Formats: sequence, structure tokens, C-alpha cells
Amino acid sequence: MDIVLNNNKIFINENESSFSLDILSSSSSQKMSNNTFLLNLKKNTECFVNLNDDILELSFDKKVPYLQFVSIKINYDIILSESQNSLEFGVEDENFIVVFENMSFSFESQDVLLLVLNNPESKLKIYNLNSASFQNDFVQKSFVELTINDPFIIDETSKMPEFSIGTYDDSAFEFPRPVRQGNPVISTVPSLIGNNSLDDDIEYYESGNGPNSKTIYFKIICNSIMESSLVAGDISSNLQLKVYLPNGLDTVKAPIYEDMVFVSKDITNNISIYSSSFTFYKQGRYNNIDYVDGFMYFDVHCPLTVQQSIPLQFDFSL
Repeated sequence: MDIVLNNNKIFINENESSFSLDILSSSSSQKMSNNTFLLNLKKNTECFVNLNDDILELSFDKKVPYLQFVSIKINYDIILSESQNSLEFGVEDENFIVVFENMSFSFESQDVLLLVLNNPESKLKIYNLNSASFQNDFVQKSFVELTINDPFIIDETSKMPEFSIGTYDDSAFEFPRPVRQGNPVISTVPSLIGNNSLDDDIEYYESGNGPNSKTIYFKIICNSIMESSLVAGDISSNLQLKVYLPNGLDTVKAPIYEDMVFVSKDITNNISIYSSSFTFYKQGRYNNIDYVDGFMYFDVHCPLTVQQSIPLQFDFSL
């Protein structure tokens, strides 16, 4: 296996087959040696690319304590199989497998993988299925039973977590945004004014013309306690708010991920509360983003493992 780095794109050649990995979240890159490269990602995260024999390894070093998302574009001919921690694909006459360690993944689009870095250190390894390294690493596998005591593991008896998202003009959650047809109406104009409102907010409210930007605050209620060890003010290491901005009249853009901060929990009723925020702009282009008047859409990124029981029957008469 041979690799070549061109800007942030890694080209892999194996026998007469070739494919590429495009690290979309990378800001810069540098060559360390013939088979080792360093990519600098957003939020002070580093990615070391190393080719060792016939294993291509991407090691991520995450500095921030919360979730980090990395987008990788991979070109392939066909997806052969997919599991919780691996992905098999075919390119021309060769078949490869991607093994994910200390991370989870999902398809952001047909050929873009969204990697979720949960731990400070995580790895992504690519093997040729016919390589000696793959045979040595995976020829013997142990059966691992997942525990169902983890709230992020769902089995037949577990309750699927659900999130209710409220939108507010203030961080104290005293002035809620109006709702139309089940969707929050996001505007730079204040939803309500009171005795303690600023003069500028009163003018915006009475004129119906707000400033260029406004921060909207979110109160997020979960019907279960997903992270019992968190205390007020902690940033969730598993959950993030996904904000979808309008993209024309009837479509939305790819989501923007915002941190969720733990607020409180109610053990009696098994409820947990988080907060988040996002700054919206009037229609126009700000910070290289085109904003369009209309509704905003939200949901919560919650990595879950669905565990299904498999009945076994042994026939000892054979």
C-alpha cells in the first residue's frame, strides 16, 4: 500500500486499485516523513496519518473535553457491509475495511463520513481484506456482550430517549420565542418586552425591525438521565444540539453542531435538563454563511447502540 498527501487529501494505491480520503475538517497539513503526515483540524485537534506496512492509520488527538466532529470524504465503488465500529467497501478489484477505535461514525452524505470523537485519543485504521495484517489482527475474535446498564445502549426493555427543545430570547428562559405550526419563529426582533427590557429591545419590538444578529437560547429537556455524573455547568461529552439553517424556500443546510451544557436533573421523575445557544443573523451573508428568512429546525445528536437479544438453541444429539 502506498500513500500520497496533496493538501488535505490522502491518495491510497493498493496493487492496481486506488482511492482517496479528503479530510474536510482539516485546515493545514505537513509531511513528517515518507509515510507519516500531520493534519491540523479545527478546535486544536491533530490527526497523524501513518502507513505502517499495509495498515493506513489515522490517529486523532483531541484537546477539547467535549465531542469533536470530523468530516471525511471517501471515494469508493460499493459499500459491502457496515457495523457499529467497521465499514467495508470495494474499489475496483480490491476490498477494504475501515476499523474505528474510540469513536463512532455516521454517513453525513453518500460519500462523506462524520466521525464523532468521544475520547481524547481515537484511531481509524484501513486494511486490505486480503492483507496479512488484517488476518493477524482479526483472524481470532472474542464474543463481547454489551452491558445494558449503559443509558446509551437500548434493548427491548429500554426507553428510547426523547428531547423537547424550547427556544428563548434570554439565558434565564423567561421570554420564550413564539411558535407557529409547531416550529419556533426565529427572528432578531424580541418576542416580548417587560419592565426590565433594554431601551434598544423596546425599540426593536415596537418597530418590528431587529438588529443584524441575535443570540437565541435553548432549554433542552430529556425524558431520562443520560449522564448521571455531570454537574451544573458541565459540557456534555455525548450530546450536541444540531441547528439546521434554511437553504431556500423548502430545504435546509447541513446541520451546525453546538455544545449542550448540563443544567440539572430530577431523579424522582427521571428527567435531565440542558441548555445551549446559537447566534442567528438577518437575511444576508455573514461570516461566509448565507442566512435566509424562515423557520429554523433543531434536533439533538445522541449516539445510541441498539442491542437485540439473539435466542440460541444447542442440539447435543449430533
